[in-house]
Amino acid sequence: SLRVSKKMMDEAERTTTTASTSDEFAAHGVPVECNSSDNDSTSSNNSGDLERTREEESTSIVSLSPKQKKNRKKFLPAEVISLDALPPSRERENKYFNFRCFSLTLFIIAIIAPLVVISVSFFRDQFSDPLNNFSSANDLSLASRTQIPTPVISESPSQIPTPLSSTTPSTTPSVYPSLYPTSYPSTTPSLYPSLQPSQIPSISQIPSSIPSVVPTLSHSPTSSPTISLAPSSYPSSSPSLQPSVPPTMEPTVIHSSAPSVSTQPSLDPSSMPSISPTVTPVETIFYVMGDTPYDSGDANKLKKQMDRLPSDAEFVVHVGDINRVTVSNCRRSWYSMVSSILQRSHAPVFIVLGDNDYADCPSKRSALRDWNRYFLHFDREHWDHDFAVQYQEKRKENMAFFHKDILYLFIHIVGGGRDSDWDDIHDDDADWTREQFDIYGDQMRGCVIFGHADPSNSHKDYFRKIYDHTRDYKDQNRECLYIHGDGHRYERKYLGGGMDMVQVNQGGRENPLKVTITVSEDDIDFSYRRRK
Repeated sequence: SLRVSKKMMDEAERTTTTASTSDEFAAHGVPVECNSSDNDSTSSNNSGDLERTREEESTSIVSLSPKQKKNRKKFLPAEVISLDALPPSRERENKYFNFRCFSLTLFIIAIIAPLVVISVSFFRDQFSDPLNNFSSANDLSLASRTQIPTPVISESPSQIPTPLSSTTPSTTPSVYPSLYPTSYPSTTPSLYPSLQPSQIPSISQIPSSIPSVVPTLSHSPTSSPTISLAPSSYPSSSPSLQPSVPPTMEPTVIHSSAPSVSTQPSLDPSSMPSISPTVTPVETIFYVMGDTPYDSGDANKLKKQMDRLPSDAEFVVHVGDINRVTVSNCRRSWYSMVSSILQRSHAPVFIVLGDNDYADCPSKRSALRDWNRYFLHFDREHWDHDFAVQYQEKRKENMAFFHKDILYLFIHIVGGGRDSDWDDIHDDDADWTREQFDIYGDQMRGCVIFGHADPSNSHKDYFRKIYDHTRDYKDQNRECLYIHGDGHRYERKYLGGGMDMVQVNQGGRENPLKVTITVSEDDIDFSYRRRK
């Protein structure tokens, strides 16, 4: 019924249009052979009448000339012109209308379907994953209640730190530090230092290459030393396992509960004593000469040697023979001259007897008296020094003092032919030596004995009496040295009884020998430097 009504309405509209334009067609010479009876058709006409009318109109239009058809198309309205394109039946027109509706429906479905699928997938993910169920980037209420880290590591670091620490470390460092420390250390240090210290100490095995701006609040030391440029405000509860690469410039604000183990002494004293005292090597430097001056040339050279004595000399030792008998004949003036020359030294001078000083002189008694007058207690009379020199009661020329863990002994032992009084002299020398060993034996790290004689069989009675002590000292890593003259050439060799000996060159040929003794915690070292 809807189709019949639509056909009737279209036919009525067509009839009205044809009637209104018939006069215009006639004016332009376009014949229109449509019966008025057709124009007055009403709804009472049946479908046969309609078909007949359409056939008549089509026959009338076809019978027109080409020019008439052209004029007709020019002045007809769009509805009339389209009559040539109308399908032969209304049935085909309805099919064409249905086809357009179907195409439009397919186009709409093709657009809406993907949107529906995307929306369904989005809402399904939203309601199935609680981590994404918050309204904005700042709404982290639900995320703050979970400890599930992101399963996939982002290719680029986040610009805003995460509010929670992840349970597994990231493989790439972030550009900005996180608000809270991670439970596990990262495999690589962060590119930039954090602006605030972490509340929980990190467990990183590799120290950061850039120091933090603010020291950490951790009380536990790191397993590896940091390279911080400034000391931390809080001390560690236990000392670090390794010393820092550069030492800190300032001490910590609060002292540590245990002292640190440093290989170098600190610039400032610590507030707590160290477990064991720091042993710094101690050096003693002195100069030794002998067998000079033998003539006026040696005397002039001795003056220069005393004037040019190095400033590091703590004392000077002359090991005897201050004259040659054939030149000076042991005159008192010679002893006085030598005494004045030796006084030119800035360091105190200690001197022992030589055989040329009295034993080989024309008058042994007179020569010994002159020597005692000018050289006995020589150091004490001409220099103000801190050496606690002691003198043997029986033989005043025998001396001793203890300095920087070393015992220094000066004894009367000369070369030349053996005299009848040598036995007594050597016994007194041995008694003096053993007495000093008994006094300083537990304190001394070594000993130096000064004498004139080059040891021979004539001197064995002295050395054999002290060998028991010197051997024990050698076993205890304590060294004893015998320094002498008499031979007129430089020589070093082993003496016996755990002792070494050094013979100095004749003073006119060589400057005084420099001797350096270095005492460390576990060792003692003697070094010698000859000066031309």
